Amino acid sequence: MVVNLPLCLAQSGLVVGFAALAFGVSFAAAPGWLIGLVVIVLAGVTAVAIGQLISSVAPRFGVALAICQLLFFVQMFTAGLFLPFDMIPDWLQRIARFMPAYAIGELTRWSLLNQALDVSPTLHALVMLAYTAGLAARFFRWQPAP
Repeated sequence: MVVNLPLCLAQSGLVVGFAALAFGVSFAAAPGWLIGLVVIVLAGVTAVAIGQLISSVAPRFGVALAICQLLFFVQMFTAGLFLPFDMIPDWLQRIARFMPAYAIGELTRWSLLNQALDVSPTLHALVMLAYTAGLAARFFRWQPAP
């Protein structure tokens, strides 16, 4: 967590900086940036928790990496981050609304770009926290697994 979270923050900073420089994206004023930073930290913690879950149950590093990449791409397409959310079927939209990538995308667009939300920001934050806390409670151990 100590290594992965700073890397996540650095990558997020590069993405935001590149979007501003290369595409002229204008971001929200100062309060939005502060909320955006909290969202990015929470998103990083959620992603690391999911990665640690997969690593704890996968038999080898290569398998864990493949599972993480598959999960990453499925979430990116179903969360409206690569394609408009309206392009995916209704039944999949209902499921995707409870996936961490959807909550991350919605909160990031809301905080940094002043876009409207479909539900309250608290609900999206609770979705991310539920994944993180649920995974941590289920799989975290102070001692190595037998």
